[in-house]
Amino acid sequence: MWQLKDAKTITGKQEGIWGWVAVNEHLGMKAPYVGVMDMGGASVQITYPLTQTGAVNPNDKVTLSVRGQTVHLFVHSFLGLGQTEVMHQLLDEPACYAPGYEMIDDMHIGKGDWNACESKMRTLMHLHDVASVVVPHLHQATVPSWYTIGGLSFLVNKPMLQSSATQIVIGEWMRQARALFCETEWSELSFMDPSDIYLAHACLSSAYYDVLLTKGYGFGPQQIIQMSQDEAADSWALGVVVMQG
Repeated sequence: MWQLKDAKTITGKQEGIWGWVAVNEHLGMKAPYVGVMDMGGASVQITYPLTQTGAVNPNDKVTLSVRGQTVHLFVHSFLGLGQTEVMHQLLDEPACYAPGYEMIDDMHIGKGDWNACESKMRTLMHLHDVASVVVPHLHQATVPSWYTIGGLSFLVNKPMLQSSATQIVIGEWMRQARALFCETEWSELSFMDPSDIYLAHACLSSAYYDVLLTKGYGFGPQQIIQMSQDEAADSWALGVVVMQG
């Protein structure tokens, strides 16, 4: 008979580690290992293999023994920088909503000003010291490819984009997102998918991911990001099973 032995809240760092294990397990758990970004609602995690560990903050590195292999990882969780948390801080920012959208306070109308919205996002990235934590070590690491699980995958695959993307090129996709979600009148955009209750926040979300990836993590516009094709299989829960197996 199944019996519960333990239950507890996991830390952001554990979520990052186990999410990395899950994705790499899905890919066969063999070198060269990929980097993984978990785009959550309350927090975001970035985890990738390290080639040099000496200069890394001890709190941001971990050594795993998995499937008989030893792997040194960089892992950091940014609590409060998840998509939902950021959205709550910018609900009254017209620049981050499509032109003509009636804001939640009923006093302002969306402007769809991508540059102004990104400026607000950059302030948040600076407050969380994202670039100073991630960029120095990321540029010294050898990561063959990057995968993302969580919110970005859902945004990329919205029906009005008329594609089922397995990967994106950051600069190219963000230009498309800017034109569709931030520069299209809300009356036209909402008509494309009236049932999508999250569509109103797509402009904000697109600017958020652009700034997180390029200004926060330091990726260039030509960087390719792979989308998880099975969110359930690539969840941190699989990582727990693998590590305890």
